[in-house]
Parts: sequence; C-alpha cells; structure tokens
Amino acid sequence: MVAELLNTASITMTSKLEIVGTAVTAERDIEGGKETVTATLPVVISAQKGLNEPRYPKLPDIMKAKSKPIEERASTAGNARIETISMTLPPAKAKGKVLGDSDADIAELVRLLREEAKAF
Repeated sequence: MVAELLNTASITMTSKLEIVGTAVTAERDIEGGKETVTATLPVVISAQKGLNEPRYPKLPDIMKAKSKPIEERASTAGNARIETISMTLPPAKAKGKVLGDSDADIAELVRLLREEAKAF
C-alpha cells in the first residue's frame, strides 16, 4: 500500500539485500526456493526476520534517551483515496443442527451437506 501511494516499486519478504549505487538486488524466499529480484531506487522493501542483526542500545544510551525532549507535532489529514458508502453488520449465523448416529441421521447429514452447504 505504501508503494502504491508513493507510486514506486516494491519488493516484499526480502531475506537478503544488496544496494550498489541506485541498483537494488534482493533475494526473496518463495515456496520451494529463492527468487532474486532487481530494481532501481527508490523502492519500498519489506524485510523478513533474519535480514539484519538488530543493534541493542547500551545502558548509557538508554539513560541519555530518557532525558531527551519529545517533539510533538499536530497531525495533518491527507487526501482520502477511498470513500465509505455504507456499513452493515454481518448476517446472523443460523442455528446449528444436532444429529445422532443412526442411519437416518447420517443420510440427513449427507443431504444437508449437499443441498444447504453445497459441500459436494
């Protein structure tokens, strides 16, 4: 969605990333293997766990961060790209049916699955 709003390319589920100049080469995990994708900057990239090792802050840095002021900014409304036409509650669920284990009940279950649930 971010890439669409920015009108730029996107690469999702990146497990390996290499940026040289404006060229981006990313490796993605796909079912049964890996896929290599290339793009040019600017590009929106979503990362998989393991792409990078996190940097953990040291205790002095944590203490310094506590004393820094937090700048507050007023929010600005952007241009809405969607419009809500209506909202309704989902339909109420039908009551369940309790059947036994007799031959007639099994036949009724099969009939209900075929005709009402369209299971097969």
